[in-house]
Amino acid sequence: MIALLLLACSGSPEPAPELIPGAPAPERPHEVEPDGQPVPREDHATVHHRFDDAEKWAEVFDDPARDAWQKPAALVAALDLPRGATVADIGAGTGYFNAHLAGAVGSEGRVVAVDIEPALVAHMKARALEEGTLQVEARLGEPADPGLGAEEVELVLLVDTYHHIDERRAYFAGLRRAVRPGGRLVVVDFKPGELPVGPPEHARVPQAQVVDELVAAGWHTGPSLDLLPYQFVQIMVRDPVVTGDLSSLQAAAWEALPTSANHCPDSFDYWPDGGLQNFWCHAQGSMSLEQVAGASGMGIWRSGPHTLGALDLDEPTAFGHYDPAFVDWLVGHGVRAAEDAAFRGATQDAYDGYARPLARTMWRARRKLQANRDCKARELKAYQAAMESGTPGYYERWYGFLAADWCTEQGYGGRVGNGNVVKSAVGFWLRRELDGTADAWARGLEKLLVAYDADWMENPGRP
Repeated sequence: MIALLLLACSGSPEPAPELIPGAPAPERPHEVEPDGQPVPREDHATVHHRFDDAEKWAEVFDDPARDAWQKPAALVAALDLPRGATVADIGAGTGYFNAHLAGAVGSEGRVVAVDIEPALVAHMKARALEEGTLQVEARLGEPADPGLGAEEVELVLLVDTYHHIDERRAYFAGLRRAVRPGGRLVVVDFKPGELPVGPPEHARVPQAQVVDELVAAGWHTGPSLDLLPYQFVQIMVRDPVVTGDLSSLQAAAWEALPTSANHCPDSFDYWPDGGLQNFWCHAQGSMSLEQVAGASGMGIWRSGPHTLGALDLDEPTAFGHYDPAFVDWLVGHGVRAAEDAAFRGATQDAYDGYARPLARTMWRARRKLQANRDCKARELKAYQAAMESGTPGYYERWYGFLAADWCTEQGYGGRVGNGNVVKSAVGFWLRRELDGTADAWARGLEKLLVAYDADWMENPGRP
């Protein structure tokens, strides 16, 4: 049940001028080959600047025009900081975010504003007195050490700073010790493409690389917030605190399925004959993504348009990329019926009536894609092109995918099965090929089918 619920939650979908006017040209990482050319050290800073002129940088960083695209109030609000929390802003500069963070944590909280430039630290100390934010402590850090104490903070914010840090894996592995278990690291940095602000594209670090480096440093992937026009907001978690009981969640979800209501009022209700999205619209009434994430102790997605509270299933140019670690956990723990015969017996009727057609179609679509590699490669290429161009309704072409001649005729063909379910199944598996979790999801689906549908699995070619 949980595996099917999460199957539905992936959704579909000249250099820019330097942010800092008049600053020196960006430098490449400082290691060089014998011929004098830079070595592109993967986790080295892509830009080295001096920020020792506080008055100059205050004019840049605190330019009122920045608020329109940086959205400091909205960003801090989205972090949902509790009153009394201790947070750190690393690379705080002139203190652009300090008052916003101070307002969120209240007078009983603390904001540790870290920078490696003494002039900027002195500027922030004066600014805190002027603004009356006495809970702000401006602290001088070092390039390789922000100077935070053990488990001193609950959240660390880095805005437009990640790409300035050298040897990031070592830096962020050390930073984990300063964050309390379950605490968060929030990285805000520039997206790819031509932008009116920010460093040149060669100086930016792609979001996927940020996630990979931080996972290598021991962090767990949290949600990605689609909040800012020019920057991504990637949340990482230190040693997530596990909450909730997955076994109990599964029991409640299966029990509620027969009487479930549609929780997506803007979508047509095919229940119980709909595809993945329709299944999600009914299942979410008894089990939320927040609960599943809490039980796993990790983030569900590495990137994409979703949050735990709102799935964007209509985004034509992006989709949710699952965290492989989460999928592995779900496959290992999300099919209770595989290990508990009594539970399987108690939930067999609910599976037969509400999940079996969907699970079987998902399996058949996967088998056909695997058996027709050229067809799968062609559809992956075309699907990616459709997403890049924002072409709406591309998935309609998969309506007759299970027809015997579909891969050769490339048309609707003779329909086999429920076309709405078929097209959603094909879209799911293509997205999983793109985010690298297809094999893991296939193992989980096989586990579900062997538990509830063993006779059919002996001959899955039949309806």
